[in-house]
Amino acid sequence: RAAGDDSNTNGATPEGVLNAGETELTAARKSLESVRSGELLMDAVDLVEAELADQEQYAIKLASGAHTRLAKRVPNVQLLGLEPLAYLMRCLRIIKQPELEQSLLVLPFHYVTRLLKLLIEMSQQSKYDMELCCRCSVFLLRCHFQQIVTARAFIQEIQDLQSAVRSNITSLRTLVGTNLAGLRHMKRVHDEDN
Repeated sequence: RAAGDDSNTNGATPEGVLNAGETELTAARKSLESVRSGELLMDAVDLVEAELADQEQYAIKLASGAHTRLAKRVPNVQLLGLEPLAYLMRCLRIIKQPELEQSLLVLPFHYVTRLLKLLIEMSQQSKYDMELCCRCSVFLLRCHFQQIVTARAFIQEIQDLQSAVRSNITSLRTLVGTNLAGLRHMKRVHDEDN
């Protein structure tokens, strides 16, 4: 090979080599982002569970009649002024959709079980994004199916998720049907005017 010859013996150009390096860098960046997103989810699960437990203990103290000498409860400032489950939903929405599955795969199994319980609770309340809750729940159930079936601890939770999804799907079908009927009526009125 001559000293000024920049061609490779396999026919690849220096730009091709650079592109391969960029691809590796992009893959590394994506995996780093998914790890960061997974850590965000783990931190969110810890915060949400701690806040829910604190709220429950405060409610028990109030119910026991100790509310006269009980100071007003101050919510956790790390939740950014949101309810605990709303904060978890915010964290799920922050994660880019293409990286969401990778972020869920990064979670250890004990976090998966805790996150599933919270997602099911969010699904039952139906004031949170039902589609996102179901997508995450179903993905986690598919990935960890053998462990969940072996543990048999999630049978009731899975049944709760099924009933929550069915009831929410029924209400969404009703909403879509109403909207579709309204659109058909508007089309009829428009066609009659023309």
